[in-house]
Amino acid sequence: MMTKDLSKHFLEALLLATVGFGIGLTINQLRDKPLGLVYESKELRLEHAVSHLTAESPPQAAKSHLQLPEIVTMEELQEFMEKKRGRVFDARPEIFHRLGHIPGAFSLPREDFENAYKTFQGELEADRAQPLVVYCSSSSCEDSTLVQKSLRALGYTNVAVFSGGWSEWQEKGMPEETKQ
Repeated sequence: MMTKDLSKHFLEALLLATVGFGIGLTINQLRDKPLGLVYESKELRLEHAVSHLTAESPPQAAKSHLQLPEIVTMEELQEFMEKKRGRVFDARPEIFHRLGHIPGAFSLPREDFENAYKTFQGELEADRAQPLVVYCSSSSCEDSTLVQKSLRALGYTNVAVFSGGWSEWQEKGMPEETKQ
């Protein structure tokens, strides 16, 4: 008697789980951007974003500018900003950008690269050789390097990383900007 009840409850639970899973899959497929059923690394997600963006607007020839080194120091970044040589991008998640960022830096988060890039796309594509500097949280954060590679894949030829990132900026007591 007890075994029958147990197997009945097990079958009911299995049926309920199967129906729930089916409903979840259906709802996911109805979303504008369905979630993947298999985990994709940060790099792979950025590659997909870049491929969507290049399909919409293929890279074009770039103008000539002062060429930046691969990695810029605090001093180089300060000079870059003082002389208004190009744009600075924050690769950290948008919420961190709103809480505090390098003055004048634009939010281009690695996690939402495709959507964020589209807000700057028109201005940036006018000159793919313009100097761009990307930073993230600290020297151990890889998001700035991933965003740099993505921008290069989109045809930008002059993209550097400020490796010290937000943590070095704050440690040196540099001015901060918030966006609420």
